[in-house]
Amino acid sequence: LQQLRDAGLKTTEFHTCLVDEMNLAPVEYYFAELLSAMEDIQRLSSGGYWSTPVTGCVCGDDDEWSRVCIPPNFALVGTVNVDETTHSFSRKVLDRAFTLELSDFDLSRVSRRASRDVQPESGLTRPWPVSFWLAGNRRIADVMRSGVPIPPEISAATEILEQINRVLIRAQLQVGYRVRDEIGLFLYNAREIAAGFRSTSGVAVDPLDLALWMKVLPRITGSSQSVRSVLAALATIAQHGPLADLSGGLDGVTRQVLSASLEEEFVPARFPLFLARLRLMFKRLEREGFTSFWN
Repeated sequence: LQQLRDAGLKTTEFHTCLVDEMNLAPVEYYFAELLSAMEDIQRLSSGGYWSTPVTGCVCGDDDEWSRVCIPPNFALVGTVNVDETTHSFSRKVLDRAFTLELSDFDLSRVSRRASRDVQPESGLTRPWPVSFWLAGNRRIADVMRSGVPIPPEISAATEILEQINRVLIRAQLQVGYRVRDEIGLFLYNAREIAAGFRSTSGVAVDPLDLALWMKVLPRITGSSQSVRSVLAALATIAQHGPLADLSGGLDGVTRQVLSASLEEEFVPARFPLFLARLRLMFKRLEREGFTSFWN
């Protein structure tokens, strides 16, 4: 609440709140009000969105806090570890987040910190203005205007998600409108910073591949035959894209692709990041009888 209040008072700055170890308790236990406020928003003519008050109650002497909202210049980042001491995430939480994973390390790299007294005007840093961070749109409908064709990025996202949903329904894991809109807008906005979508080795990364990895795969967990079928069909989509034939099951070719060593030569695929994590999840299911996105 303090971070939200400060951001609301200092609108010329962008504020990021980092919540560490956020799954030591079930997220809904302490974040229910915030998750609800995220959905109840009003667009500002100056750009960005304000939410309704987070607490939604009159607090007597603390009435000031009952009026605190989520301002447009505020971002929330949570870090988690996934092990036997932590709690899993519900789809309600996953649908409202983009999942990033920090598990690959190059121990030979040594970071050289710039001096703290380096000023932006020196040319070594260039801060982005607050306007860069403000959400221009929250739903696909916000970018659609009468007589204007649907942006190709949004069409591509919708097409592949419709096909993915025909797979996810086998385990009742299909995505809804919120996920569709967030992936569509992610691709729509990615056009402005296309050069930034590269790996550390300089290889170009397809924003759609990354978006499917972040928003679809964290939903999949379990040990049932339907989960096995979902992984197999998604692997076919990852290889062939929207033209994938989903009529079959786990045939020999699909099993060979999923069972290949993760260290083997690159498997040609329409969505290589998506396929690589599917292979890892399938191997875990084969080896342990249970799988999930999380390590």
